[in-house]
Amino acid sequence: MAFRSVLLIVGLLAFSAPAATTVVLSGTTQDCWERTPDPVSGVTLSVFQKSKAAKLITQLKAMDNATFANGDYLAMSRFDKQYVAMVALGKKTAALARGTSGSDGAFAFTVTAVDSVLVVGYAAVEDEPYYYSYKVVSGLSNLSFVLDMTRGHCN
Repeated sequence: MAFRSVLLIVGLLAFSAPAATTVVLSGTTQDCWERTPDPVSGVTLSVFQKSKAAKLITQLKAMDNATFANGDYLAMSRFDKQYVAMVALGKKTAALARGTSGSDGAFAFTVTAVDSVLVVGYAAVEDEPYYYSYKVVSGLSNLSFVLDMTRGHCN
């Protein structure tokens, strides 16, 4: 009899547990042409819980600090390795969601609500060997934003 009571209580607790809250993160991937915003299609996007993507964030920040001088092929080679490492880390880090921007640059992901998220996007673009961007945003409520693929170079 006691065993049945325990099973009944466990069963009731399982049904009364609140469902995980979800949020929608949406927006566009954007470049610019002659200072005019231009949506970017085909950008590979991943959404990560920020607290679980420390290695990827470290990699992205190291890439932010890279400097190049004209003709410094050694620096370009080092950056190429950093870019390849960033893409590999993005693929192997557990993501809340993954997808690709649409023909109009639009994206939308429904994810479990978390404190903050890291959104990373990259694409193969002619004449742009390292085409990527990232943004950290709140993951607690629905949000729409632009992922600036120029990383601030269009303003």
